[in-house]
Amino acid sequence: MAVPTKEQAPLGATSLKSFVAGLLAWSGEAPPTDADLRDAKLLAWGGAHVKMVALDGGQITGRVERPLNQIRKLSHRMGGTVWVYTNGMQIAPATDSDRTELPIMGVWGFQFASVLAERVFVRGLEIVP
Repeated sequence: MAVPTKEQAPLGATSLKSFVAGLLAWSGEAPPTDADLRDAKLLAWGGAHVKMVALDGGQITGRVERPLNQIRKLSHRMGGTVWVYTNGMQIAPATDSDRTELPIMGVWGFQFASVLAERVFVRGLEIVP
């Protein structure tokens, strides 16, 4: 969970109700510790409303401050300057290559994280951008 500033994400989630949600490559029977998450890879990210956590039966138990692997996405494809976002933060204008290769960032619905986690950890399927 991250809440970028307006400078870091002018087109993204920047409030206490909207944030950048991510799915880490970790699962377990008990809530994770800092050590559990130390080497966990980021699998996906998207904008979300804080209600997603409560409505999905989850809880926020703390904050882990560490760099994550980078997942790049586009702000949009057409009209105006198209930006590359990495893990929810605006990085640079998109190149022609970026525009054809990168997925567009999206917003996660209230149960999207649990559906995505089930896809990966229960069904053994990959995440499709």
